[in-house]
Amino acid sequence: RKLGISAIMHYETSKKLLSKGYKGAEMSWILENNVMTNREIQAMGGKIYKTYRIYDYKIG
Repeated sequence: RKLGISAIMHYETSKKLLSKGYKGAEMSWILENNVMTNREIQAMGGKIYKTYRIYDYKIG
């Protein structure tokens, strides 16, 4: 953690996609409490446009 490996991976992936003409990508199922990854994505211009939540409720 906090070694920058995730940021480097995101940067290199973005660079490759842009060089191939892609204009966007989707990164889904990133938990709300995964602050570091969410910050990295937002730093690259990513925007949160949908939130999924899982609720735990005992029936009976």
